[in-house]
Amino acid sequence: MELDELKNELNKKFAADKNKSAADIAALLKKQTVSVVRKLQRSLWFDLLANILVLFLFIWQGLYNASWALRVYFSSFIVLSVAALIVLIYLIRKINALNNTILPVKQNLESIYTIVREYKTRCFQLTMLLIPFCIAFIFVLAYVENKSGHQFDDLIDKLNDRAWILYTAIVVYVSMITIGIYYFTKWWLKKLYGKYLDQLKLLIAELEENSY
Repeated sequence: MELDELKNELNKKFAADKNKSAADIAALLKKQTVSVVRKLQRSLWFDLLANILVLFLFIWQGLYNASWALRVYFSSFIVLSVAALIVLIYLIRKINALNNTILPVKQNLESIYTIVREYKTRCFQLTMLLIPFCIAFIFVLAYVENKSGHQFDDLIDKLNDRAWILYTAIVVYVSMITIGIYYFTKWWLKKLYGKYLDQLKLLIAELEENSY
């Protein structure tokens, strides 16, 4: 809806400003681009803060969780969380640097669009790749932890011929978690970056059209 509103706003302003100079039109587009870039920057900062909170959660769980398996699990992802923070800090600094250069507005926007779109794409791909790894990892850790007390084997023995119920429940649970993470990740990335990237793409096209 926001993208349609931006299109309508631009069309109305261009229709009203037909008699204005190219400089006036360029100034109008620049004002719009500054607004969209600032929204992207806010999203990056929000993402950074969210990752910092997640890092503290991982550290806390890695140190104090009562389960040995969960302590190992959360501790293992501290490195990944730190890597994500480094990438986000780099992106924020890069966009700030681009905004402070004397390159043409369109060239700056294209660079920002490419960088943030690449980050959004890689985030989604990495999340999807991590899902099976995370699920397998936690099951292995849980099995190793329970093996020492033979809890898992005792449960299988109790179920006997009905063990398929447990396996089916695990498959259904894993499937639901996977589907939930898939749609949540798509929604999260679209909310943070997707709609602003669409607006940025529209503004780049308008700049290109009015440069002739």
